[in-house]
Amino acid sequence: MSKLNDLLLKRNQIFTTIRDIEEKYEGIENENNARKIHELNLQQANLYEEKSMLVKKIHNLEVEINKLNDEIRTLSGIGTGTNRILEAIQEQRWYFFKNKPKVLMDRDTGILWANLDYFKYAKENGEEYTGFQAENLLETTALDNFTGWRVPTALELWNMISDKSFPFIRGNNWRINSEDYWLVNYENRIQKKDLDQQGATNNIAIGSGCLLPCSSCLVPEDYVNHVSNKNKVYTKTERAQFTLNLFVGNGLEPNFFDSEITGLFRKIYIEKPSLIEELNYFENEIMSLQEEVLLSSSFDYLQILSKYDVPNIDFSVIKYHEAVISVLDELMERLSYYEEVKSEIIRDFNIISLKLSKKYAVNPNFTDEENELFKNRQAYVKRHFELSMNSTKDKLLAIKNQAEDIGVRIEGISSRMNALKELAVLEKEERASFSFIVEYAVSMIIKALKKIEFFEGNKIYASNIINNWEAWSGNYKTFKTKLMDDFKTACDDDGIESDTYNPWFNEWQKKRFTIEGRFLPLIDYSLKGNLTNITEEGLTEVDVILGLLEEYKEGLDKFYIEERKAIHTKCFFLVAGELQEKFEVESVLYALGYHFQKELKDIIFGLDRVEDRLFLLEWADSLLDLQVEEILNFVTDKEITKISLDVLTDFADLKRKNFDVYISDIKAYSEELQRREKEYNGLVFRMRKELVKQ
Repeated sequence: MSKLNDLLLKRNQIFTTIRDIEEKYEGIENENNARKIHELNLQQANLYEEKSMLVKKIHNLEVEINKLNDEIRTLSGIGTGTNRILEAIQEQRWYFFKNKPKVLMDRDTGILWANLDYFKYAKENGEEYTGFQAENLLETTALDNFTGWRVPTALELWNMISDKSFPFIRGNNWRINSEDYWLVNYENRIQKKDLDQQGATNNIAIGSGCLLPCSSCLVPEDYVNHVSNKNKVYTKTERAQFTLNLFVGNGLEPNFFDSEITGLFRKIYIEKPSLIEELNYFENEIMSLQEEVLLSSSFDYLQILSKYDVPNIDFSVIKYHEAVISVLDELMERLSYYEEVKSEIIRDFNIISLKLSKKYAVNPNFTDEENELFKNRQAYVKRHFELSMNSTKDKLLAIKNQAEDIGVRIEGISSRMNALKELAVLEKEERASFSFIVEYAVSMIIKALKKIEFFEGNKIYASNIINNWEAWSGNYKTFKTKLMDDFKTACDDDGIESDTYNPWFNEWQKKRFTIEGRFLPLIDYSLKGNLTNITEEGLTEVDVILGLLEEYKEGLDKFYIEERKAIHTKCFFLVAGELQEKFEVESVLYALGYHFQKELKDIIFGLDRVEDRLFLLEWADSLLDLQVEEILNFVTDKEITKISLDVLTDFADLKRKNFDVYISDIKAYSEELQRREKEYNGLVFRMRKELVKQ
């Protein structure tokens, strides 16, 4: 028999080796591997679907819990919801239960009593119960699954009924449902008590009577003493808390006199705990699936950490370096698998972001300020859209190598004469805790995954950002070279001196640079999840705003190329021609800015969120006041005394006007916009008029 066992063992070993060779070296071409891969793919797809469903359920549950919290806050009014419930308990002795309709409870004793709307307190033929019949009946009674039903003692019945608050008091004196004789346990015998007679033991006699059973199955130890009004240890609120604990601990849903309190109790102690329990269940399910599913930016490093004995790892250098190597191997393996599954998305991402890979080259045609702006802009876009998965893996590998170095040092020290001292030095060296290393490693991976997930969910938008960045950068280079050269050539051909047209170009460049400076803040705001809604044209809100800014830029270029020289020629022979020319130029440019602001207004008031509206107002502020500042600076630089102080003061006031106050009223905003344009044109006219008068 032992020979057979040996043969079976060897056969199994050979079979295992064959399967190992097939799996490791033959790949998908092997039929067994192909079948297994197919099975694993199906299993993986099922896990993805299962996790997706669980995540969706968790999201829905969190929404429900937030709604509940809002309802609880609304219902709670002044003070906490629990305080309102405790106050209500102090005012109410008897409780029916929505989920246990066949019983009611006495707050003062915790005893359950049968609800006589459900329990037959007399026999069907109207006859009363004998003591023997009552005891036999109660042996099998389980109202709402509560047990321990019995005939109340004479004292229990009288204490329950004496203040006549019992809900079934009807008729004369203390009669229950108009019946006067009820069974009680008195002197260890079942007898009848006449409720027309006051007192627990007054007029008790042998005979039959109606049956009102009770049960002490819920009464906690010392409950009666705890809730008693005579208790000197606890306050009213604390006494009510014992009753609340009894309700909650037994899953009871009491009816309060105030229906609002009943609803509040249900929200706090029935619905919310149920949702939280369900939420915890799904989170635990996801936790169990976490090892099987793909990495994502929502991956919690604690899922990996939970598999390790962190305190012992941090205590032992040997365990520490082994654990760091182990966890980094696992993370890199998961990352490689993620890259394999998401290979198409990553490939598309890399193709689009390839434009960002080049190092920024300083442009000799740009000023230092311009080079700085374009360098920072490229660095920003690169930081957000360059995938750098290899960079992430290199960082993980660097940490792993350091952990491996610890192992190499331990091996080297062990053969030396002063090994103990060297090991002691090694042991006392400062190193990051294991949990921090795991958190840090996962955070690096998540940064990379967030980029991929953003690209995957916003492929068109992400592509547009990169394309806009490239187009805007190229356009400004064209402006500083071709447009500048064409402009100067045209001026030279018309006999305009460089001393005259160079300041024009500087003004043009300043305005273009101001527009250029608005690109990155808008992109940065949108990448935080703002202004990304799709419009009817199929564009995001930020794309529409960039298009509007592009129009403004094109209008500015067109003015300098096609109109600037004509204004110079027109004003050359006028009185104070240079100043008249300046004011006419700024009026035309203001009209361009006014058109931009008017178009921007429609976008602003098409947004739902006030914070988006306020952002756009602040974002456009440097463009809206461009011409006002230009005139004020010009007058100051030229020290023009011909223009009255009143006009200059009015101009300065115009700059200080704030549109924020009209952010919720499109009509008021439009009126203020028109009034501002009218004031600007009026002030420019007054300036020009005063110049002519001199």
